[in-house]
Amino acid sequence: MREIKFKAIDSITKRWIYSNGYYFDGTNYWFITPNIDSPAIGFADYHIVLKNTICQYTGVKDKNDKEIYEGDIVKYSIYNEYTRELLSTLFEVVFHEGAFVQEHRIKLDPDYYKVTKTIWYEWDFTEVVDNIYENPELLE
Repeated sequence: MREIKFKAIDSITKRWIYSNGYYFDGTNYWFITPNIDSPAIGFADYHIVLKNTICQYTGVKDKNDKEIYEGDIVKYSIYNEYTRELLSTLFEVVFHEGAFVQEHRIKLDPDYYKVTKTIWYEWDFTEVVDNIYENPELLE
């Protein structure tokens, strides 16, 4: 069973916050994180996060043992034995029809044509390089 975790950008500090869950109070989305500096057992910090940055952990790690989240930009690299070249391409990790997949966008005029490839089979050739919230231009 995979671990359920989330990350999102704190609305005040603009830093990534990690949590095992979040809740919506009718106005804001909140992350609750343990406060390790508090002497009180069970004391927690509460963070209002930016809704459009809430990302779920896929349950897998890249080749460098880094957790892969929805919204991450990953580089898929494989060595072509015939041409003796290292082939690489960038993908966005998205949740699509019940699964986390790598989505590759090929720009056609005037729209994008989308190709998806499942993340589960070849994640050991994948490396997290950034995310769509801080550097979306990497996918252009």
